[in-house]
Amino acid sequence: MKNMLIADSLRHLFVRLGFAVVAATFVALVAPLFVQPAAAEKTLRVATYGLPPGLGNPHTSTNHPTIFTWMAFFDTITYVDAQGTTNPGLAVAWESKGTDTWLLTLRPGVKFQNGEAFNANAVVANLEYLLSEKGRTTSVFREIHGLASARAVDDLTVEIRTKIPNPILAAQLGTLRVFAPGHWADLGPEAFAKQPIGTGAFMATDWDVGKVEGVAFNNGWRSPKVDRLEIIELPENATRVAGVQSGQIDIALRISPDGKEAIESGGGTLLAVPVPSVTVMAIITTKEGPLQDVRVRRAINYGVNKEAYIAALFLGQTVPASQPADRATNGYQTGIAPYPYNPEKAKQLLAEAGYPDGFEFIVEFVASGVTADIYQYAAQNLAQIGVMMELRTMPISDLIGKIFKRTPWEGSAFGMDYGSGPSIDALRSLNSLHSCRFFNAWYCDEEIMPTIEAANQEFDLDKRAELVAQVMQRYHDQASALYFNESVEFDGLAKNVRNYERVQRVINYHAIDLVE
Repeated sequence: MKNMLIADSLRHLFVRLGFAVVAATFVALVAPLFVQPAAAEKTLRVATYGLPPGLGNPHTSTNHPTIFTWMAFFDTITYVDAQGTTNPGLAVAWESKGTDTWLLTLRPGVKFQNGEAFNANAVVANLEYLLSEKGRTTSVFREIHGLASARAVDDLTVEIRTKIPNPILAAQLGTLRVFAPGHWADLGPEAFAKQPIGTGAFMATDWDVGKVEGVAFNNGWRSPKVDRLEIIELPENATRVAGVQSGQIDIALRISPDGKEAIESGGGTLLAVPVPSVTVMAIITTKEGPLQDVRVRRAINYGVNKEAYIAALFLGQTVPASQPADRATNGYQTGIAPYPYNPEKAKQLLAEAGYPDGFEFIVEFVASGVTADIYQYAAQNLAQIGVMMELRTMPISDLIGKIFKRTPWEGSAFGMDYGSGPSIDALRSLNSLHSCRFFNAWYCDEEIMPTIEAANQEFDLDKRAELVAQVMQRYHDQASALYFNESVEFDGLAKNVRNYERVQRVINYHAIDLVE
């Protein structure tokens, strides 16, 4: 600005001296040198431990790490906030018409990143894909219970019918990230996955192994505050921490809390993020062995001092888990207490079950964040009661393969969680994975299944709450898993990051800003 004032003053001086032509020439040739350059583009760089195996096909998964990436490029029909309330997304209203029919009112004026109109036909196309032979194999289809059909009533109204009553359909639609149907039809699912188009704040420009790049979609219903986005796969925790510390990374997701000093040394912040899940060691009760006995499962729950490792590993930012839901999840039961640390009780139960000298078993887990530390700590505790736990790590791709029966389990337990997101309902993980409902069930309690099924279809929310309470108590009493803690994760933010939030695993990409 100062240089521009100098140029203008010189021009006026030439005019007063009678050199009007000189003045004009001066302005044409010299003034551009004083123009301030346009503001540099802002590029937000996010490091995550894994990118979606399904690339940009948003129907191939509903969980982390994929959700960290897809929410930048796609929007959901609804979303559930930190209080468990279902909020408008691409739908602004919904109502049930009886127990098998719902009407959605869509957000007007929304466009896909390629210019296609977002309307009722687009939502119907997405739901019809889920109902197709290929779509029925996706995790998103499994999340929307009893989906039967969908039709456009008018341009902004969709009617959804279900085969069975589904009282929480609106919340479950938080799993539906809507793709552009014309683009999908032109390319097919495989090619679309490399060139995805949604309604999100960013449009993907390059989707490759290890890195996703995008540009701001400024014609969307939520314009971002930065110009470009890079989401980079950095599996090693130390690398993500170093990236923030050095200024090469703006946000590092799911880092170990022991990175606090390094992050803060560069002026950054370590943010504790509650997660809608419970960290557990899932027990494969369908395999013959000691862990089939409920007394043994209770013993290992009594045998681990969760309070101690929470203080040491999580900076005291969470609490021991007591059931398949955390405190922020709809259906959590405040009256169910965690198993306290009681090694003597554990030894007593082992003796009653016929294992006075303990036993050995193998547990497999993905060693991300502080997970390895939790299992090392648990192994040390359990060794004191005679239970020897052999630890075997694996990549997340192997975990997925074993869950979906592509490869066999090596051990009798594995690292897992009870996740309630995105519907934030206590039965969500039991319906999708942790019960007899799952085709490759590792935990199947036939006695509680009628109660689960009744709760899934009960439209009277008070009656449903009573049924859910019975389920939570049963899973606790049967020690369905080794309950560790309510999940909390830590994200590292560089000093220039503003407005960042991660609520129920959903990142507010549209609101994040970078300042000088």
